[in-house]
Amino acid sequence: MASHTPDPTRLAAFLAPLARLATSDPEVEGQVIWASGTGWQDQADSTDLLDAEEIAFYAEGLLLEGFHLHWQLCAEDGAPRFVRLFFWQDQRPAPIPLPLALTLLAEGHWPTADTPDAPPPETAFQTLHHACAALGTRLFTVTICDHAMGVVHRAYTSHPLEYPAQGTKPMTRDAWYEQVIVNHQYFLANTAAEFEKVFFDHALITSMGLGSALNLPVVDAAGDVAGTLNLLAEPQHFTPARLLAYQNLAALHHAGLLKAMA
Repeated sequence: MASHTPDPTRLAAFLAPLARLATSDPEVEGQVIWASGTGWQDQADSTDLLDAEEIAFYAEGLLLEGFHLHWQLCAEDGAPRFVRLFFWQDQRPAPIPLPLALTLLAEGHWPTADTPDAPPPETAFQTLHHACAALGTRLFTVTICDHAMGVVHRAYTSHPLEYPAQGTKPMTRDAWYEQVIVNHQYFLANTAAEFEKVFFDHALITSMGLGSALNLPVVDAAGDVAGTLNLLAEPQHFTPARLLAYQNLAALHHAGLLKAMA
């Protein structure tokens, strides 16, 4: 495979989080997953399990050979468990969803966005969408608040037919507005009966087989809600454990979300 030699300074910076695992989380293991044809090899068949101190060295050797890498640090019940290391050469297959029992703590991609052969980077919205989908979210949208005009507009959507991007609606001063926009609290409904009073489109939502909703406000440095993350799934989806996982994801991607919303 033809490839330029990676810049050692950039490579060392990219691998630094993986190298720190040897001291911060020595029990974490590395799970190597190879691209195979148009997909990935079955994870259950993977025999390449690395100790924490081996992960960075293993990755460095393959990156020097011209491989691409996407890594994900995964946790269970809040404790880091393992790093998924996806390696490929030509075209990256579709990502493997994260199991519901796991939470994504951190991730990285090589080539990085500032290397010459890097693919177009995912937006912050896309990255968070994929992470939420791995936890079971079926409908994901991002809305941005225009407080001066009194409207919100949809900046990202997983379902462009039913919920097209750039759609706008007025900011109605109702109980939802007070809870989410004024008080910066999340709104959670695990049944259709709980959200039909505040969602004018509740009939469309239920027609899609969805019956639970979570709205998370994204607050900027001035203390205003820049926008909201809107997650929908089947009824009773948002258990306390899943709610915490979604909140952790929103916090992890907070800076990127604010940049994208701006």
